[in-house]
Amino acid sequence: KDPAIFPDPFRFDPDRFLARSYSIEEFAPFGLDRKRCIGGDLVLAMSARFVDRVARDYDWEITGDGPPLRSVYHWQPSPQFTLRATRRT
Repeated sequence: KDPAIFPDPFRFDPDRFLARSYSIEEFAPFGLDRKRCIGGDLVLAMSARFVDRVARDYDWEITGDGPPLRSVYHWQPSPQFTLRATRRT
């Protein structure tokens, strides 16, 4: 959530990952070292396939947003965060 690494870190902006790759010290969604999630690599592989498929077949629009929440272990989107998916024809 460091604004020096991610400008406006709480804004939904998946395109920020297109401009450059981040080091493990800058972005570690599955933790580090001994506390690393054992399923992290599997989740990344499956997620990439899912996102690729959904991105090809749908157009996305943010229809609602709000401040992010701090959960027990991580940040999560606002309960007001909503998306609209429109299937491409």
